[in-house]
Amino acid sequence: MNISLSPLKVMSYVVAYVFLTSGMMKLLNEEFGQHFANMGLPYPFIFVKVIAIIEILGAVFLFIQKWVKLAVIPLIFIMFGAIFLTKIPMMHTGFMAFVFESRLNVIILILLWYLYTKYPK
Repeated sequence: MNISLSPLKVMSYVVAYVFLTSGMMKLLNEEFGQHFANMGLPYPFIFVKVIAIIEILGAVFLFIQKWVKLAVIPLIFIMFGAIFLTKIPMMHTGFMAFVFESRLNVIILILLWYLYTKYPK
């Protein structure tokens, strides 16, 4: 049996894993809602559930390789939101602290952008 995985498919599976675990944790852990409330977001406990569902659905579409280009669009917005809401406020502690804390968010954002631009229609 010969299974051929292109680098693009592997990349989509890796990104899907990140968003599936992130979405599941948001649904299973009540502390995420409190974290959203501490940031001053409106309706934080509803907002965290909506984000979690979008992350899980995006991950499922990436795993099954359906509507990949459409699936990554809301995930890109989620990553921008995560960077602006949780990482940019850290700039007051210093630029290098910001760079260090945002490194994984930036990598996921780049992978999402790559999937969007390179994935076949």
